[in-house]
Amino acid sequence: MPTLKSRKTPTQERSRARVERILDAAALILSRDGREALNTNRIAEEAAVPVGSVYQFFPNKEAVIHAVAVRTLDRLDRLVANLVPNSGFDWQTLVDRFVDDAAAFWSSELGLHAVSAILKSEEDNNDRRIAKRIAPLLGSIAPRLSPMRRLVVASVVIKAIGPVLYLSQERGARRAIVIEEAKNMVKGYLQWHRRRER
Repeated sequence: MPTLKSRKTPTQERSRARVERILDAAALILSRDGREALNTNRIAEEAAVPVGSVYQFFPNKEAVIHAVAVRTLDRLDRLVANLVPNSGFDWQTLVDRFVDDAAAFWSSELGLHAVSAILKSEEDNNDRRIAKRIAPLLGSIAPRLSPMRRLVVASVVIKAIGPVLYLSQERGARRAIVIEEAKNMVKGYLQWHRRRER
């Protein structure tokens, strides 16, 4: 089994920028042409770096794919982390913002689907992190939910919304309808919990 670890972590700004170019190039190839088309020579060509630069940081293409996946999931975690502190909104507005931001992320993050299927364990870990960030917000919607139940409800929302937002990559009027339906789905589920407490 090929190693998924990077050869080294860049410390200088120039090296970090080079690694980002390599990852951007790999994500573009994955998104545009698929995993089968990805190899270190194509990554180097797309990133406009010598192939030796790819090998300087990554032992093989699998390690590059792994790094793209980890970066993608970290970006998703940051998106949620930035949303949570702005929780002064009513819960329905917060759902709208979450779905809009997540849909934009799913549409713009190159390579997302190619890597998320490959790295299920990292995706599951990231889903748990995101659920932990969202769970405390559920106290304002359904205050009598136990902390464990809030975490489960948040996890259900995260797991349910992913496949729906996959459809939001489409363009045109259908995209807007998919996003609206995703919001309706989450709001309906949370409203059900809200009504149970009355």
